[in-house]
Amino acid sequence: MAQVTLMAGIVSLHGKLGEYCYRTCKNGKVILSRMPAKSNKPISEAQKQHRERFRCVVRKVNEVMRDPTQREAMERMYKKQRRKKETLRGFVYRQINSTYSNESV
Repeated sequence: MAQVTLMAGIVSLHGKLGEYCYRTCKNGKVILSRMPAKSNKPISEAQKQHRERFRCVVRKVNEVMRDPTQREAMERMYKKQRRKKETLRGFVYRQINSTYSNESV
């Protein structure tokens, strides 16, 4: 993994460029890394089920965030149960995902 020292003229550097990815750390250093190689292996049935469940949960989170009544209810719960560094959207995702955990998609 290579590190990049920026010159004064460049303000920011991040993102994908070809097969390399530039990442900016909290301390301001920019790290250059090679993009991971994609696997040619087909995804398993369990992966398909997990992805479908994830899509369903994300769809439901977006519905809750758009609906003012449901969003207010979730905000009240969020303020009571908030974890350190958790966003409202992350809280809603966790709540909805936990309801799907015992159900099949």
